[in-house]
Amino acid sequence: MAKAEWITAKEAAEIISKNSGRPIIQQYVRDLSQKGRIKHKPLDGRTNVYLRSDVEKVRIKKNRNIKDTSQEESLV
Repeated sequence: MAKAEWITAKEAAEIISKNSGRPIIQQYVRDLSQKGRIKHKPLDGRTNVYLRSDVEKVRIKKNRNIKDTSQEESLV
């Protein structure tokens, strides 16, 4: 059975999370679509669906701005 071409934000978040090795929330999927990284189309008045092929290409890097407190403690 072929995979659906258009998927929900929940499914997209699960795919991106798996591919990135970190949790991604549905709102981040919506943000990516608003920025043009993922194509979307309206399903009804409130819900969008997202193009699976675009979603599968997305990888989210780890945030480098987070402080590592273990290093700070060793310097003190």
